Amino acid sequence: MRTLLVLACIAACNALAADPAPPKTYGLVAAFSDRFNFVYEPPPSYRVASARVDAYRRETVEAPQGTFNKIALVGLAEALAAKEPDAKQVLLSVSGHVPSKVGVRDHQDYLLARVVKALRDMPERNKWHRVLVALPAYRVLKKDDMPTRLEGFGVVLQPNCSSNPKYCAMAFTPPDGADVKTPTGEDIQANFFIAPYSNIAVITLDPVSLTVIDRQEAFEHQKMFDPQSGTMDLSVNIAKDILAKEVVNQIGRSVHTALDAPDPRGKADIKGIREIKAEDVKR
Repeated sequence: MRTLLVLACIAACNALAADPAPPKTYGLVAAFSDRFNFVYEPPPSYRVASARVDAYRRETVEAPQGTFNKIALVGLAEALAAKEPDAKQVLLSVSGHVPSKVGVRDHQDYLLARVVKALRDMPERNKWHRVLVALPAYRVLKKDDMPTRLEGFGVVLQPNCSSNPKYCAMAFTPPDGADVKTPTGEDIQANFFIAPYSNIAVITLDPVSLTVIDRQEAFEHQKMFDPQSGTMDLSVNIAKDILAKEVVNQIGRSVHTALDAPDPRGKADIKGIREIKAEDVKR
């Protein structure tokens, strides 16, 4: 009798262990300020010889509100689906400009504080497993021929010779120079380039306390040049639709890298994004 009872208990325990755990729910949040950066290096004759003066010219334009949030949410949803196919996703877009008095280095902290305030008004978050927040990151160091001080999303234009000067005066395609891709996907070397980039952070929050559990940053870029365009004017060297597609690709790649998600990307349903505007967030 005792043996049968023990065996029955073991069988019951095995049955419980075999029951699949309920799917986890993640809050996926994108909170970008819709800034898009254009960075280019002027000719040497236009530069000021001072370590205190930025060697690059920088311009910022504002995209329609929520544009980059939607692109980043696609990347978050696909990356999470690749890692955890059964996980449920709640998509949130927290949009709004960053005041000019906030320094570029502080954009991430400012936007994260806005996200935390918005989440405090959402009691349903207490049932979530984690909150993943995509935000702009700030890159201080120069690397891979890309400038210093790159934040968020943008394009770098390098109109100065990247190879031996004699080749720059003679031909578009040198035997040495920057490694670039053409619009057709061919790998070549070029004297000049235009490089869409994405510099982001994915911050993991505890859904109850809203404290930071983890922070991962990723920088992705792709140098491009079209030797068949017949122009060295980098503003028109690459067709706008091709350039825009590459910007989207780099955003997706950076999110994927930050989450260390496997390839290929998972299939995700990004319908039902909840829009939260800055003016709706309690101070």
